[in-house]
Amino acid sequence: MAKKPVAAPSCVVLYQSGREVIIQPFGKGMLLTELRTQNEMVSERSDLTT
Repeated sequence: MAKKPVAAPSCVVLYQSGREVIIQPFGKGMLLTELRTQNEMVSERSDLTT
């Protein structure tokens, strides 16, 4: 996997909540990136201080 530009989709369950993730090679280890749904996204212009 480290020799090819590939990624593997998977699911991780923490505290009874499943999250979609992507696993990629990263040096001698792996990089896990959590995918978010459209309703979980927040615009960078939104005001989060209120």
